Amino acid sequence: MKHNSKYDYPIKIETKLNEFESYLRKQRLAVSTIRQLRNYAGIYLQWLEEENEVLEEVDYNGFMNFIYQLKKGNGLNKVRRIIVAVRHYYSSLEIENNPAIGLKIKGQRKAVLNHLVRYEKLIKLYEEYEVENGDKSSSVDRDKRNKVLLGILIYQAVTTGSLQQLQVGHVRLEKGEIYIPSYRNTNSRTLKLATTQLLDLQNYLQIIRPRMLLNIHAKRGGRKPGTIKMELLKQQLFFSENGSISIKNSLQHLFSNIKKLDPKITSGKIIRATVIAEWLKTKDLRIVQYMAGHKWVSSTEKYNEKNLQSLQEALNKHHPFQ
Repeated sequence: MKHNSKYDYPIKIETKLNEFESYLRKQRLAVSTIRQLRNYAGIYLQWLEEENEVLEEVDYNGFMNFIYQLKKGNGLNKVRRIIVAVRHYYSSLEIENNPAIGLKIKGQRKAVLNHLVRYEKLIKLYEEYEVENGDKSSSVDRDKRNKVLLGILIYQAVTTGSLQQLQVGHVRLEKGEIYIPSYRNTNSRTLKLATTQLLDLQNYLQIIRPRMLLNIHAKRGGRKPGTIKMELLKQQLFFSENGSISIKNSLQHLFSNIKKLDPKITSGKIIRATVIAEWLKTKDLRIVQYMAGHKWVSSTEKYNEKNLQSLQEALNKHHPFQ
């Protein structure tokens, strides 16, 4: 079967497509249908090669990134047909993990970009974030810890989930860097600490955090966890003042204070999106991909100024599959 020149693929991919074509013929499909499915499956296989992805390991989020790239240069009808081809390809290999099953595209929603803030506002927010001078040292310690949390959100653009994974050993003050472990759909990376962060981090590690550990069993308001896991707390960089491993409530308290200063900054997602978009103004795409911990370069491309409409959709938890 002859193929259009634009669907000529490397020998490795062509070999796989020949096997796929044999499978399709056994399904007694029309010649034109076989040709189209073969050509479109090749687009997916080529994407796998370019992104160094393993066919069997691509999950829903990974496939969304593939679709995102497709949508930049193809109409919705063609994207739908490519999804069908990928679905057939997985079936031909009898792979249970088929990310194309059940996905449909109904069209894009129009969105107005209103969730990003000016990067300068974030820098000013950190510099002016005040620590309350209360009577209780515990409240001061909490606020100082929260400022350190805020600094890592702003200067390293981590997700709030990644904050939970940080351990004391991940901070390397002598090198002026911090290691961010992999978490869910982000890769691990080592990032530089901003000069303005160093003093607050040093104070937190050497004074505030040890004092918080000592005060965990002190009587205070708030709900304590059923079991305080001290060994884990001693490893974690951040923990609640009542001894909980989770910092969910701590982050809620942090953003409650932030919203008083700037009502537009309501979540870590807004901070992360703003910072990544700012990085892309002066840094190479692949460098920003690494800094953001993105597994796929298409995830980083969404933050380009030209693609801010797509970014807004992501912030609103909208995606092309409905």
